[in-house]
Amino acid sequence: DMETLDAANGGVILIATPGRLQTHLAKTPAFANRLAEVQTLILDEVDQLCGELFAEATACILDAVPSASQFLFYSATLTKEVTQLIDQ
Repeated sequence: DMETLDAANGGVILIATPGRLQTHLAKTPAFANRLAEVQTLILDEVDQLCGELFAEATACILDAVPSASQFLFYSATLTKEVTQLIDQ
């Protein structure tokens, strides 16, 4: 909840599915402001996140995180879509 995030001193670790993050960005007041403070974003199975099923949610999340943040992408395969994401 947002009160817990606001009360946190130091770093906060958020673990969520792409769809749930996209929903919070759209519906939870001030959530986008919190994501704008992210310093490191870690995405696992990024090859799956670049696929048709999650591409829209992934793009929404990446747009909400500052470009100056550190991005760590993990994937067992290096697809064309993953390479394009890395090059962004």
